[in-house]
Amino acid sequence: MLNAQPNVSATATGGVCSTVVTKGLPARAAGFSLVEAMIAISIAGILMAAGIPSFQAWMKNTQVRTAAESVLNGLQLARAEAASRNAQVSFTLAANTWAVEVLADAPSNIAYKKVQSNALNSQIIATAKTLTFDGMGKVTPAANATVIIDVQNPAGGACSTANSTSGVRCMQIQVKAGGAVRMCDPALSLATNPQGCV
Repeated sequence: MLNAQPNVSATATGGVCSTVVTKGLPARAAGFSLVEAMIAISIAGILMAAGIPSFQAWMKNTQVRTAAESVLNGLQLARAEAASRNAQVSFTLAANTWAVEVLADAPSNIAYKKVQSNALNSQIIATAKTLTFDGMGKVTPAANATVIIDVQNPAGGACSTANSTSGVRCMQIQVKAGGAVRMCDPALSLATNPQGCV
């Protein structure tokens, strides 16, 4: 226990001096009480419980976007290599990998990458598994239609639509016959949003 020294204060009023002696109280110890700590932990728990669903949705969307960007980068690499080498370069998409190689008398592999190494649970569905770019950066043989590569996350649920924002934000990669490659969101309309697909 702390030894409390009495506080003495003297006041003079109208020529009369009075002395007041008060017993000093010990200063409050620094830190938190158990009640304060429990309240803080309760508030933190409530905030975390409210944020977990949003975090899970963000993770599912990030997995899809990572896989889509990986495929997009592979397609752009194949097109750029074809134009810089003035040779045919192919992009091949297998279950969870993609490869870019120069097509010549002896094909040489330029790049090989696992698509889903950082994008667990993503699924890639393509209308064409192999695309070949010529020295001008165009798809050869010329495709009659745009090649579509859809990236989804079936473990996360259905893709979101224009009318519903719930669900996973799926991505789509479009490869035009002229070689243009772009990634878009199939839930958005291109007429109203530049990130849209159709």
